[in-house]
Amino acid sequence: MKKSFFITIIGAISISATAHAAEINGDLGNVIGGNAIKAHGIIEKKCTACHSKDKIDVALSTGKDMNEIQKNMEKKGVKLNSNESEVLGIFWKQSKPTVKK
Repeated sequence: MKKSFFITIIGAISISATAHAAEINGDLGNVIGGNAIKAHGIIEKKCTACHSKDKIDVALSTGKDMNEIQKNMEKKGVKLNSNESEVLGIFWKQSKPTVKK
């Protein structure tokens, strides 16, 4: 019984930490979990070299085709390996726009 209690607590802490990590990375959708954290890292490293996360937030919140935007950015010179491209593709599909108040 004690073992399952600790496993439950550790799981809850892990989920909470993952959600918090996604929150502190900005308003880039409300997807949490491994894909979101990886995607936020890629966005921070590759996308914000040229523009702010706010520009991505606006595109997400207005329902822009993020896969098409990603293709255009690659044409403009951003280099994404196949893993980065796959992670962002999953993130764009899972992201739900964040409505700013």
